[in-house]
Amino acid sequence: MTKRKNRTYTSEFKQEAVALVTEQGYSVPKAAASLGITDKLLYNWKAIIWDFEVVFAFFGYFYRYSHGLVTP
Repeated sequence: MTKRKNRTYTSEFKQEAVALVTEQGYSVPKAAASLGITDKLLYNWKAIIWDFEVVFAFFGYFYRYSHGLVTP
């Protein structure tokens, strides 16, 4: 039995893969198939990138609010 080697993907590839779904309207299974990756992998990348964007947006607003740059 041969040992399977995990593939590594660049962050740019991951972002572009997620953009196919979020910005261009592809379904996750269709985008994953066209890129040669599994649905589960693309779902995971999408969740991670979306979580990061939500947290970044929250802290960006909090920073602007705490420095008086925006009002509630």
